[in-house]
Amino acid sequence: MNGGSFIRNTFAFFKGLLFVGCHWNSWPLWYLLSVFYAFVFLSFIIYKRELSRKVLAILAVGVYLIANEFTIILNYGYELNGLGQKLIKVASAVFVNGRIFTGFFYIVVGFLIAQYKQVLFRRKSSVFLVFIAVSICGKIATEGLQERCFLASLAVSVFCFILISKVPDCKCWHTCRNLSTKIYLLHMIVYSFLDIVILGDRYANGLKCFVITMIGTIILSFGLIYFEKKSKVIEKLF
Repeated sequence: MNGGSFIRNTFAFFKGLLFVGCHWNSWPLWYLLSVFYAFVFLSFIIYKRELSRKVLAILAVGVYLIANEFTIILNYGYELNGLGQKLIKVASAVFVNGRIFTGFFYIVVGFLIAQYKQVLFRRKSSVFLVFIAVSICGKIATEGLQERCFLASLAVSVFCFILISKVPDCKCWHTCRNLSTKIYLLHMIVYSFLDIVILGDRYANGLKCFVITMIGTIILSFGLIYFEKKSKVIEKLF
C-alpha cells in the first residue's frame, strides 16, 4: 500500500500486473509479461491469419517502432496542449510506457532466426562484429527513436554473433545460462533486502548498493546452482 485509498491501490496493482509488468522493485520482470503477450499475439496471427514470414517481419518492425514512439510521446506529452495532453495523461496512467509491446519484435526475430538458421551460419562472425560496432556507435550518437533502433540492432547482432561463434557448444554454456537466469530473477530481491533490512532506506542507490547487490546476487546464484544438484526441492523451486 502506498498510502492511497483501497480502490486506488487495487487499480495500481492490476495496472502493474497487466499493463506495466512490474510493481515496486520488480521492474526487470516487465519483459516476461511482454514476451507472454507476444507469444499470445504471435500464436493468433500465425494460426488464424497464416501470415507470410515477410509480412510477419514487417509487422514486428512496425510494432517495435510504434511501441517506442509511444514511449517517447508519453515521456514528452507534457509539451502538448488541449486534447492531446489529456489523451497522453490517460495513456500514461494505464501503460506508463510502450515497452510492454516491444517483446513481440524480439520473439519474431528469434522465430525467423530459427527458420533461417542455415543461411545465418553461412555468414562470418566478423560481419556481426561490424554490426555490433556500428550499433554501439549509433546508440551513443543518436537519441529518441533512432537510438532505440540501434539498441534493437545491437541486441540482434550480439545474439547472432553468439550463435555463429558456437558459444552454446561450450561446456560452460549451460552453467552460464543457468547463472544469468538466477541473477536476473534474484538481483532485485537482494537489492530490496539490502535497502529495507540492512540500510533501512527504501530508495537507496549509488555505487555501494550496486556493488553489494551484484556480489550478493552472484554468490546467492552460485549457491543455488550448487544446492540444486543436492536437493530436488530446490531444483523444482528454482
